[in-house]
Amino acid sequence: MMSPTSTKLSVTRKQTRIYIDEKLIERMKAYAHEHGLYKHRVLEAAISRYLDEAEKRPQE
Repeated sequence: MMSPTSTKLSVTRKQTRIYIDEKLIERMKAYAHEHGLYKHRVLEAAISRYLDEAEKRPQE
């Protein structure tokens, strides 16, 4: 359950809207760091790569 005070970022990609909470942002920052994306536009790059990979995964 999400906290009502959690920060949300709305991202629209291919007409799909997703909501990213603080925990997911932290996971994306960690992902960016692991993949050498931390030097430039950390969150933007991480979100883009994360969504690219999410599109490849089968939807539940």
